[in-house]
Amino acid sequence: MQSVTVTGDRASAVERITARITGASAEDVDRTPFLLIGSYEQMAGQLLAQAEESGITSYVVREQAVPEIERVLALIETQAAPGRANDR
Repeated sequence: MQSVTVTGDRASAVERITARITGASAEDVDRTPFLLIGSYEQMAGQLLAQAEESGITSYVVREQAVPEIERVLALIETQAAPGRANDR
């Protein structure tokens, strides 16, 4: 994971990033597994979609992004096992 961008306006963030990457389209930036962009819920959805569509289930994350990724993973765990808390 090269970059994690937490934002409430994913579309604008994708546009800003696209403008900085020569030859990239907004669709490229939107779909790449190297960039995680959006709200925590959107990022969780992005990771789940990449797992489903591409089989990507493991990532290396830069240290400065660890707090954000921890929040995203907590959301994914909640979505993956909604009845889990009741099992205790």
